[in-house]
Amino acid sequence: MSNKAVNVGVGIPCLLVGGTEIQTLNLVRSLILDDYHVNVICYFEYDPLMVIQFENLGATVTLLKWDRAIGTFSFIRSLAAKLREYNFDLFHVQYVAPGALPIVSARLAKIKKVLATVHQPKTASHGRFSGLILNVASFACTTFLSVSLSTEKSWFGDSHLFSLKKSYTEAPKHCTIYNSLDTEQIDFQLSQLQVASPSKKIRIGTVCRLNYVKGVDVLIHAFSLLRKESSEAMELLIYGEGEDENRLRNLVQELALTEDVQFLGKLPPLEVVTITSNLDIVVVPSRFEAFGLYAAEAMYVGKPVIASDSFGLAEVITHGETGLLFPVGNAQLLMENMLLLVQDSDLRMKLARAAKESIKSRFDFEDYHKSIGKLYSLMSNSS
Repeated sequence: MSNKAVNVGVGIPCLLVGGTEIQTLNLVRSLILDDYHVNVICYFEYDPLMVIQFENLGATVTLLKWDRAIGTFSFIRSLAAKLREYNFDLFHVQYVAPGALPIVSARLAKIKKVLATVHQPKTASHGRFSGLILNVASFACTTFLSVSLSTEKSWFGDSHLFSLKKSYTEAPKHCTIYNSLDTEQIDFQLSQLQVASPSKKIRIGTVCRLNYVKGVDVLIHAFSLLRKESSEAMELLIYGEGEDENRLRNLVQELALTEDVQFLGKLPPLEVVTITSNLDIVVVPSRFEAFGLYAAEAMYVGKPVIASDSFGLAEVITHGETGLLFPVGNAQLLMENMLLLVQDSDLRMKLARAAKESIKSRFDFEDYHKSIGKLYSLMSNSS
């Protein structure tokens, strides 16, 4: 059967601006390049600009616009009814809350091949019940993907990197296919940039949603310690928006950092490369991160990155070789790493060069595309 005859649904809770959506864009792009017909079904909130990105790839986007307060059984019944309308051959669930429910809906709709991708590692906050639910849900899937080995291991107890070199007789029950970057697109964006005027200050920055998980409060505390340790002219630039913004702004005031810290708002995806190219040091202080897409993006742009050693970030960065890592939540050690890079421009350049090469060799979109193609072929050809 030609891929053109294969109808694939991709279910996702929201289409906003974040790592899950970017990974989903990579998935959809891979499938469309391989001639699958793809319909992205968004259950809840969406950003029109993100919807346009999916449509520009050639995907159909169905916006259900449901309220988050919809009950469990109503969600399952309503989504199952919608899925029956489309008669999907495969349904790919982006396993973000309510991740298990779409899997149940797909099975009720009698879709033969169901797979899922989990985008968050299991942490203490999830508890045993969440782990049980995910493992049960995985049995209802043909295969279950993760975006990093540590994330897969956190849920399943072991991990397996899906390999282009290995001969599979069937799709693994669960495995990892790393997230990826479109390095050609980033190279093109970088080639279009005008040379920025040198800044008199060392620019330290981060791009993320402003919530507790992203650890921006840890970065602000570390920057406060850094100001006491170094007389260098520095500024901290924070790009993003979220429920913690007011709390973070208050923290900046409490620490008397208002002259040196700027909140610069949400960035459209196409501006991330431009903004990152103007930073001297990038910090990704997340309390947990399944992969660390922005860290990888900043590394490929050619910036020295300091990140927490949380899950996927420790797989993206090799400490002392392609970047620097610090223990999750430790503002003192984050400050010490920042001070090291502030004082040593040669080290900044050395890490940046090694980081770019590492990302190209390990997380390029072409390898991701081939892996997704191989996995989908295994699934399509299985009974």
